[in-house]
Amino acid sequence: MCAAIAVLATPPARAQANDADVLAAKEAAQRGQWKVLESYRSRFAGHILEAYPAYWLLAGSVERADPREVRAFLDRHPASPLSESLRREWLRALGASASWEVFRAEYPRVVGDDVEITCYSFQERLARSDPEVMAEARALFVSGREAAGACEPVFASLAAAGRITEAETWDRLRAMLAEGNVKEARRANALLASTIALNDKQLERASKDPLSFLAKEKLGKTIPRAQQELLVFAVERLARAKPEEAAERLAALTTRLEPQAWRAAQNHHARALEWYSQVGTTA
Repeated sequence: MCAAIAVLATPPARAQANDADVLAAKEAAQRGQWKVLESYRSRFAGHILEAYPAYWLLAGSVERADPREVRAFLDRHPASPLSESLRREWLRALGASASWEVFRAEYPRVVGDDVEITCYSFQERLARSDPEVMAEARALFVSGREAAGACEPVFASLAAAGRITEAETWDRLRAMLAEGNVKEARRANALLASTIALNDKQLERASKDPLSFLAKEKLGKTIPRAQQELLVFAVERLARAKPEEAAERLAALTTRLEPQAWRAAQNHHARALEWYSQVGTTA
């Protein structure tokens, strides 16, 4: 009798997530169906993947998430890959919204190197006039490392303060072109005076159809530096598909490129000398 009463008094076991629930919850997260995802959350209590629904919910709304909820998750799952991923997404959202007080408190906890988050930290430090931030930001700029959109206002601040030179900006722009990173090259180009910067439409043409660009580009008696950079870039792009034709095009430009531009092209375009050897020309 007592045993029967005990059985009746015991609440029914809560259904735990099965494989189908896991897949359904993941699909809801991918589709942004937050109410559906929330309905699955209770089924994951005690499950090995218990943290995932909460992570998906927070990550999906990180721009408007309550800092207390985000921190509670991070505290519950310390040193977890999910926590580190959420922290990075949160810091990006905080940086994008210039929520510097919360950003400053959380930034020291981030693990590893992330250039976008680093540049948001530079923005935060610039906002409070940190005397050391300019030197650190400059080091990133001259390193030639690929940056991020968050770095644009930082680099603009460097340029406005005279902490990067025109020559250094050209060096970065050229390095990005040599790597085929047109997006990053545009960011560097935006720091140059409009009177000397690359023409954006010409850059697009040189990138997408280098052969047509080289065939149609009109060369004056004196070739401006920006045009020289575009010519070398177009030759490099052409060489990926038609190396022999690229060698001929480059050979035709030897007497037109300024020594400085040509030396820089050799440094950044490793195949330049190889192309010259193909047509028996040296510079």
